[in-house]
Amino acid sequence: MNNLVTIMKFLYDKLEASGHWVMRSKKVGVPLVAFSLKPTTAGEHERLYDEFDVADRMQAYGWVIPAYTMSPNAEHIKLLRAVIREDMSMASAETFVENLAATIDYLDVHFSRAEKAAEASLERKHKREMEAAVMKKWKPHRHTVRKKHVGTC
Repeated sequence: MNNLVTIMKFLYDKLEASGHWVMRSKKVGVPLVAFSLKPTTAGEHERLYDEFDVADRMQAYGWVIPAYTMSPNAEHIKLLRAVIREDMSMASAETFVENLAATIDYLDVHFSRAEKAAEASLERKHKREMEAAVMKKWKPHRHTVRKKHVGTC
């Protein structure tokens, strides 16, 4: 039990120190760590991923970390839960922290690319709409402007 508590405190401290997480569990009690993504602050780009995306990405590293929404009246809170099992070592806890940091880095890059692609798609859509509007206005008048053929080239 001492090993489980030591690893739980290690994970708690590392996740809290990373600056990415709001800790939802306490450092005492059941050997688990519950945590949520910190909300973005004013001036930051809004995050386009959530705890469920983190859980999905962590599976690529072999970790199964359930993501939940809270019960009624707190459905807006999502959290991840890592249960410290009896066979978990300090080395695997360190690997977990590294994989979680890599997951955040990956999601930051790939979801921002998706955001840029969405913005580019909106720009293309806007351009097509503008071209269509110009053509709609021009089309009725196209027959009034005719080239005068003066000779053969």
